[in-house]
Amino acid sequence: MAITITKPTVGGSEDSWGTTINNALDNIAATLNGTNTTTIAPQMTSFVLDNTTVNATGAELNVLSGITASTTELNKLDGTPAGLTSTEIGYLDGVTSAIQTQLDAKAPTASPTLTGTTTVSTIALPQNWTISVSGTGASSFLKVAYNGTNILSLSTAGALIVEDNVTAFGSA
Repeated sequence: MAITITKPTVGGSEDSWGTTINNALDNIAATLNGTNTTTIAPQMTSFVLDNTTVNATGAELNVLSGITASTTELNKLDGTPAGLTSTEIGYLDGVTSAIQTQLDAKAPTASPTLTGTTTVSTIALPQNWTISVSGTGASSFLKVAYNGTNILSLSTAGALIVEDNVTAFGSA
C-alpha cells in the first residue's frame, strides 16, 4: 500500500487547509516511524543506510528473514583466520545430512569390518609384499610380489608359475 496524502483544495479549503496538511504530515510521520499500519512500498533500486549504498534486491534481503544466528556466528563466515573461506563453504555444497554422522559411519583405517563385495586391485602387505590381479576375466592372473618383483602367479586355469626353485615337501 502506498502512502496517500489528502491535499487542501486551492481556493476551496480556506477553513480546513491547516487541518488537512497536519493530518497528511501526521500520516507520513506515523508511517515512517512504524506506528501506522500502512506499508511503505517505494519503487527503488538502491538506498543509503548509514552512508552505505544498499543494492540488495528485496528477494536477497528476504533471505535474512528468520535467521537467528548471532553476530559471532555470522562473523565466522567472513573468511578471517577464525572464519570460513568461500572454498570451505563450497565443500558443504550437496551435503544432505549431518557431516559428522557421515564420517562416523565410515570404516576405521585400523581393523575395518567390511560387508558385501570389496574390490581391490592390489593388497599391500607388511614387509614389502603385495598381492595383485593382472589381466581381465579368464586371462587374469593372481600375482604375489616382493619389493615389486613377481615371485609367483596363478592363472584362472590353475597354472602356477614360480620365478625361482620350488621345494616340495620342505618346511616353510
